[in-house]
Amino acid sequence: MESQDELQEPILQSLPDPPAHSEGNSRLEKVLNDHQLPYFKRLRLASWIELKLLFRLAAPTVFVYMINNLMSLSTRVFAGHLGNLELAAASLGNSGVQLFAYGLMAFSGLWEFVKLSLASAIMLCLETWYFQILVLIAGLLKNPEIALDSLAVW
Repeated sequence: MESQDELQEPILQSLPDPPAHSEGNSRLEKVLNDHQLPYFKRLRLASWIELKLLFRLAAPTVFVYMINNLMSLSTRVFAGHLGNLELAAASLGNSGVQLFAYGLMAFSGLWEFVKLSLASAIMLCLETWYFQILVLIAGLLKNPEIALDSLAVW
């Protein structure tokens, strides 16, 4: 029979942080606390260190999203060759499944996500409105077709 200590032992032992991550943090702290360097050089070096750390975290996610979008696109392309009804069904099916799957993941830490993404959403709205206002103003010019063509190129 097993002893009481063996029964209460955790199944998974916690692992220490990987050395590369702590090495990046210590380099970042050294750069930020080095007041011998000019401010913009410190900012540039710190940004570069942070971008390298973030790339290691974000690259797999970006890769998965790109593969997912390519698979969805190829499904819709093949369904489009079958007919309009089939294309509509494939598009709705892909979008519905993806929204459901990603929607479930967004419920964990939802409030933190909303707080962080609010500024980005406002910026995107302002950018869209800005472009729409430019299109409206370009329509009031002497030759609106050329103005709108130049906006499309820009």
